[in-house]
Amino acid sequence: MTKVEMIKSIADSAGITQATADLALQAVVDAIKEEVANTGRQEIAGLGVFKAVTRAACLRPNPSKPGEKVQQAEHQTVTFRPAPVFKQAVNG
Repeated sequence: MTKVEMIKSIADSAGITQATADLALQAVVDAIKEEVANTGRQEIAGLGVFKAVTRAACLRPNPSKPGEKVQQAEHQTVTFRPAPVFKQAVNG
């Protein structure tokens, strides 16, 4: 599902305009990003947990030069762990 399709789905199920649904979706995404950036964690009941994690520095294959390695610096990334009810809905 693309973002445009998601906005249309939200608008249809909530009985609101697509412009309002777009603003609502963007507000949710922005709130998640801000909370993960500030505290390192955002838990949404029934959906799951977004968590900031630090990846250690390491040597990685260079995609533009096969056989060569490049140093990748330590960096932050975000993981997502789905809630049990979300996993159950996906698995049927």
